[in-house]
Amino acid sequence: MPTDYRKYRKDLTSLLKLTRKLYFDLERFVMQQGDKNEEEPGASFLSYYQNWYTESHAFIAQVMPARLPEFDALYMGDEKRKDVNPDTYAIRDWFLNARIFPIRVSASKKREYAAMVLKRFQIQCRILESAAESFKKLLNELESSLSDPSRRSSEEAAVQASLDINRIIVENKEKLFADGDASFWEDDF
Repeated sequence: MPTDYRKYRKDLTSLLKLTRKLYFDLERFVMQQGDKNEEEPGASFLSYYQNWYTESHAFIAQVMPARLPEFDALYMGDEKRKDVNPDTYAIRDWFLNARIFPIRVSASKKREYAAMVLKRFQIQCRILESAAESFKKLLNELESSLSDPSRRSSEEAAVQASLDINRIIVENKEKLFADGDASFWEDDF
């Protein structure tokens, strides 16, 4: 049963679309933009980030595992930190706001912390986008090779041509060489 790569592309497109939605929502909160008729800026980010993180984490773990520790650190922060400040603030802190915000905090202070979250989220977005690009290239290569197995990259074609030439020379050594000695070709073959 052939794999339907369209489903993978569709799922990835949905994840990237959600990424943009969350980014712009948080950015609106930081800039304090929004219409009275719209949902409160930042509400989508608060509602959907955890799901986004889970999906993105799983995707990056599969496609680009070397970037996963960085992706996680932006969310978790340093477990050994002594205090929370702009340098140590992590995305997780935004969700555990009881740790940071007293019951009543000024809107400007919330935006200040949201700006820190936005910077870290932006890096997470870039990691995800990088993994997505790698995945798309891989899908394109797989689709191409599966749709036409005779198609090869120029490097593969050159290697195959070299092997074919060597095979022909070794098979026809009696005709090509006066004494039939083609050992220097056989070593390469």
